[in-house]
Amino acid sequence: MELAYRPFVRPLAALAAALAVGWPAPAAAASWHLGVRGGTLDLSSGPYDAVYGEAPTALGVQAEARFRSESLFVRLAADRGEADGELVAPGPGGLVPTGEPTEITVMPVHLSAGLIDLGRSRPSAWSYYLGAGLTWLDQEEENRIEATSGSGSGLHAVAGARWTLGGPDGRAAIGAEAMWFSASGVFEGGAAELLDDRDLEGLALTGLVTFRLGR
Repeated sequence: MELAYRPFVRPLAALAAALAVGWPAPAAAASWHLGVRGGTLDLSSGPYDAVYGEAPTALGVQAEARFRSESLFVRLAADRGEADGELVAPGPGGLVPTGEPTEITVMPVHLSAGLIDLGRSRPSAWSYYLGAGLTWLDQEEENRIEATSGSGSGLHAVAGARWTLGGPDGRAAIGAEAMWFSASGVFEGGAAELLDDRDLEGLALTGLVTFRLGR
């Protein structure tokens, strides 16, 4: 299934604007980190639960800039997951399965800003972070009958912890995070129209491996 990467455009523009003119710290004071991500997306909404209902495995990438002695961060992260389901139709008492298989691909993109180690004065190999920001989500559904797509936007909140290998000055780190997100207007037609519910929310539980660039 081929997924359109439309949601990258607005997050990349927003990230560039934040880094260029919206952040008080100079570029020289920033540290840059690239990473890979993997975990589960526990998705929920009326149409998603009716047709799919499973939590897809998701893989993704992220780019992060940390400022002011690594106490603040801005991050762009993108995940991609797939789930299998079964088309539904109106029936006695509600929607009933039709036996027709279908597949969905979801790709949430998150632009986050937040705090690292709030209240801690001494560096440590362990660190934690809290953040929030904007979410853009693209989805495509494909089955033997038709292929449909939709996109929406919303908000998210994230909390996580990481361990830097080799101490606080190390280049590589591993970690885990939990993120709640919600996007409106994602679904069109089908079960979304029957249930009058076009939104999607989720809880992403993700493991991370990141690498610091430069010195």
